[in-house]
Amino acid sequence: MTNNGGGDDPKPTTGIDIVDGSGASIHLDGPLESCYVVNTHIPTAMKILGLQNKVDEIMFYKSSKYDYFHDAGFDNITKDTPLYSTLTNAEYFQSHGVKYIIEPINSSPLSTSVENACRNANITIIKLDCYGDTMIEDMEKLVKIFGSTKEVKAAFDEYLDVRNDVVNAVLSKAKPTDDNLFLCCFMGIQAFYNKTAEVSRTIESIYGKNALTEIGASTNSATNKASEDGLYERLVELDAKKHIDLLILRASGDDQADALLAKWNKNAVNQYKLSYIDGTDSNVFVIDSDLLSGPMDYIAYVSLGEIIGIYTGYSVKDLAKQYESKYGFPKKTETYTWNVQFDADGNATAVVDAGIDTRNSAN
Repeated sequence: MTNNGGGDDPKPTTGIDIVDGSGASIHLDGPLESCYVVNTHIPTAMKILGLQNKVDEIMFYKSSKYDYFHDAGFDNITKDTPLYSTLTNAEYFQSHGVKYIIEPINSSPLSTSVENACRNANITIIKLDCYGDTMIEDMEKLVKIFGSTKEVKAAFDEYLDVRNDVVNAVLSKAKPTDDNLFLCCFMGIQAFYNKTAEVSRTIESIYGKNALTEIGASTNSATNKASEDGLYERLVELDAKKHIDLLILRASGDDQADALLAKWNKNAVNQYKLSYIDGTDSNVFVIDSDLLSGPMDYIAYVSLGEIIGIYTGYSVKDLAKQYESKYGFPKKTETYTWNVQFDADGNATAVVDAGIDTRNSAN
């Protein structure tokens, strides 16, 4: 008998408890049977776990994403669901009897006012990013809140086995050194990723040191605008002393060569004509956005490894096709890694397939 002051033994606790990505303690009486989700990383993770039928609706940031997810097996979602950015209160969720919402912390969640309105309406909000440094931990929490069934755990283990095999194979051959300086740019916001960003840490683990770290750039956020005061001058000075020999660009998913060239020519980053620009031998590469964040990130290890000369034994194209065959989410491109070519004056002349799959592809 438990000593509780002479009273009856306490009843054992039941239900499911997690701490979500925001640090909030979440208690559920039992496994979730359905939920609404915000943005795309969470439903993608749920599809990998075989939980797509537990998603009643996806609140997208743009309506064009509906067909992509519906075709991938999210049969419950409807085309007329409002974009989450248009919501100003909890009325939509209340009118549909929503009890649980799973949303990201950092990648465009609901507004604070809508979140508070939902909580006041007794709607539970669970925050999980399902990408970046917490992706695997967040997927583990999804497994738990949906009951840790044998099928879901097996699906998670299968994904982890593939991911870990690829990442470990590349890292075992990598020889990163601080002498290798790089920059990585998010073209959509014309900004460089600093050392706090997931993609920067991935490159560091394979190649070398982020040049922004070398100059002590601000890390108040994960990116530094290319137009930031003094950044250009500091990087030019650094490049004169220690060559910055690699630039990785992240563009929008499924961008093709013409669009990539146009985006480069309009981007503030093109003013940075550093050592990575060397005519047709330039080390400026574009990697498909979906490979650099989210569940496909293990494929980026292969792309980055091949870019810097590691013979990984894997094909980016084949891995992407295997992922699509297993989980859906078809890509509109067969090129995932591009090389930007320049003339003698440092002006971009073409964007071409980087050709890194030539020796590894099964085709």
